Amino acid sequence: NLDGLEGLDVYFTVSVVGNESLENVEGLSGLTNPQTLEFDLSPSLESLRGLDALASVGGFGVYGNSSLIELGGFPILSDVNRFEVRDNERLPTCAVEEFVRELTEGGGTLGTSTISGNDDTATCP
Repeated sequence: NLDGLEGLDVYFTVSVVGNESLENVEGLSGLTNPQTLEFDLSPSLESLRGLDALASVGGFGVYGNSSLIELGGFPILSDVNRFEVRDNERLPTCAVEEFVRELTEGGGTLGTSTISGNDDTATCP
């Protein structure tokens, strides 16, 4: 887990890659404006809930997390320059599309986005 990092706020890159035991990211709850935020190849990661302070991010990438089932809520996120969510086999594509819709319809800005290789067969409420 990432407990103990709650007060961390960086303006460069936060990259969590290949963490076999990471189930959540609640330890990054203080993160507000990183240049890049990536969660890659962490097979136990189930949710990105807990990033409630995230306001903007240059690049936001979520790749190859085989247990990921939800992105979570981002109540104040308003600016994402590059958004890439791919190859998360249990993450419903419709949930990723809903995230994009909520961001843009809520007045946020979204630059380029790539959504592929997620669960296209899942349904969303």
